[in-house]
Amino acid sequence: MDKQGKLEKDLIKYVHNTVPRQEIVCISADLVLDSRYRDIFKEYTFDVPFFLTEDCAAVHCTPLEGTERILLLGKEPTVHRGMYNVSLGIFKSFLFTIHCATKTIELTKELFIPVSCSLALGQAVTPRFEAQVYLTYSSCILEGESRNAWFFGQQPGEQFAFAMALGDAHPFVCVGSPSARVGACHDAGKITVFSIPDGVKLYEVSGTAQDDDFGFALDTGYDLNGDGWDDILVGAPSAKIGSAARAGYVRVLSGKDGTTLLTINHTEEEAQFGWAVSWAGDLDGDGVPDFLVAAPQASPEGKINAGSVFVYSGASGSLLYRLDGQNPGDAFGYALTTIGDVDGDGIPDLAIGAPLASPSGLYQAGEIYVYSGAAGSLIYKIEGTEFNAGLGFSLKALPDINGDGIPEILAGAPGSSPGGRSEAGSAYIFSSLDGSQLLHFAGPVSGEEVGIAVTPVGDLDNDGQPDLALGAPSASPHNKRFAGKVYLISSRTGQILQVLEGQESWNQFGWSVAGSSLLNANSILFIGSPGNDALYMYQGKRHIMRCEMHLCITLSVLQKREILIPAML
Repeated sequence: MDKQGKLEKDLIKYVHNTVPRQEIVCISADLVLDSRYRDIFKEYTFDVPFFLTEDCAAVHCTPLEGTERILLLGKEPTVHRGMYNVSLGIFKSFLFTIHCATKTIELTKELFIPVSCSLALGQAVTPRFEAQVYLTYSSCILEGESRNAWFFGQQPGEQFAFAMALGDAHPFVCVGSPSARVGACHDAGKITVFSIPDGVKLYEVSGTAQDDDFGFALDTGYDLNGDGWDDILVGAPSAKIGSAARAGYVRVLSGKDGTTLLTINHTEEEAQFGWAVSWAGDLDGDGVPDFLVAAPQASPEGKINAGSVFVYSGASGSLLYRLDGQNPGDAFGYALTTIGDVDGDGIPDLAIGAPLASPSGLYQAGEIYVYSGAAGSLIYKIEGTEFNAGLGFSLKALPDINGDGIPEILAGAPGSSPGGRSEAGSAYIFSSLDGSQLLHFAGPVSGEEVGIAVTPVGDLDNDGQPDLALGAPSASPHNKRFAGKVYLISSRTGQILQVLEGQESWNQFGWSVAGSSLLNANSILFIGSPGNDALYMYQGKRHIMRCEMHLCITLSVLQKREILIPAML
């Protein structure tokens, strides 16, 4: 061995930890012109994090140039003085192009390649390395199994899945059947709660009188009683309270077992209190989540059907404040949701739809109002710009996509006629910060009324953003009237990722939609089809990719002045 600082050869012995043992012997290209190496065989197995309902077979693998990075994992002395076994991790990114029946999907994955080599080092020297990884052969296959499920109501015509809501802490789906019969009481309504993803029925809760429509509106998301389960808001907007017909009531139920925690009755006739409900977070600073209840047919100050929204304390059920529609017939409160902190006071703010409002003389173009959750003061409003569009018919908060840290507003306008396609429907994403439009999806087919239901879902196309499911229950695919559709849309580009269709006429598939990505890498999408009393749970196919890859690695030592490498290993 030469003295430190005099290198005759910079020789690296690479041992790949596989069976049978394979080796690479490389000579650093910056010292000599010759390099010797062999292919390394490696197998990788990983889940594909996409919502796939169709067959996907062919996979093409492409290495991404210049993506190598090296991590020094360890340096252990050997029995030979000055000799060390150095463990490295080489990372390299690859692009996997997955070819499915109707589309092509791209997935970028950084793969890990373990490396060990023997070096003679001076004292206190930490070597630096450079690596190049080449792909000489790859073969990837997808193995998938369907994980979709179906739930059905118990009575024909109960409108099972007219509404639904998802619990997260202990995953469940709450399904509303507002036309269910309870004993001799027609249309009393009920809710049914199933655990997910296994679909086990946990319990039912029913309305108390004929025509209650209990289960017409639902929301979950907050634990009111502190038992670790998301609790459930249930609206019964057609209930008769005393002598007031269709006044309505709301119950707060324990998500764990369905016991009643609070009941709020309304006394204004025809107000339809409970048409829409939403948890709001802590608005009054008492540490307990509060909630919203809409009565879109209320007539405040004599303004017929202007609509009202009531904000209640979750701790006591007392009224915190009331918001009223501006003009007769606005249907203020037809849809509502809580968004992030728009005005910077640390308290969630509110978005409320008035789809029958006529801003600037545009008949029923619709409006969305954004209010301070703390004070109920108006922050701004978004006005519809198209006759009869009904902007604000549906509303959901969408996780932040523009980087301002505040969830966006996802809104449906099912009466919209984009490009002259009558009532094709539209959906919009608005910035919650100022109401500016971020995305417009224009329904592609006349009469489908895209946007009757909207929801964010998980990242379906692997672009780092949540995507959208848009219900079009009036669609008539393959001449099956009102069978319904759901469009899965990229929130970044508005591109249609997939279209799901109802199977029979009058199914109204897509009347309600709800999405979750909390259980695993694949999104779960629930689609209500109340026309045939069905709820569809789409988990797509769980795809595992198995790849056989042959790699060529060139490894170079950089700090050569301080490194002694024996000529023979």
